[in-house]
Amino acid sequence: MNNNASPPVIAADDPAEKTAATSTTISEAEKSEAKPKLSSLWMIWTRMKSYPKQIIIALAALVVAVLCTLSIPASFKAIVDNGFVNQDIDIAPYFYGLLAVALALGIATAFRFYYVSWLGERVVADIRTDVQKNLLRLAPVFSKKIGRRKSHRV
Repeated sequence: MNNNASPPVIAADDPAEKTAATSTTISEAEKSEAKPKLSSLWMIWTRMKSYPKQIIIALAALVVAVLCTLSIPASFKAIVDNGFVNQDIDIAPYFYGLLAVALALGIATAFRFYYVSWLGERVVADIRTDVQKNLLRLAPVFSKKIGRRKSHRV
């Protein structure tokens, strides 16, 4: 080995070259990027269609929750305008109205959460059942081939 050898000289990068390299890399990445497939969502939707009542209840609860959320500022406006500006008016009914909106929002949110969770669990259970049925339909040789492939991976 030669200890007197000078270290390799690293040339300063030209900004124009960096830009060109980056733009070609981005364009290559964009070309190789695959379009997202919606077939998985279609599979889920076909199984969800089996539960129309639960979908309608979840959507109705969502609409009620949205309307309650949008009416909270109006309730505060009524409290401020009628309760604090006009000193001689009883403010309690306006607070009861705000309380009713908050209770309705809580109940609608609970219904929505329950039914969306229930739908998700049911759809996943249906998919698992279909996969199990498909696996049981296959010949035993199929599982031996798959088992052999997995045992060779290390």
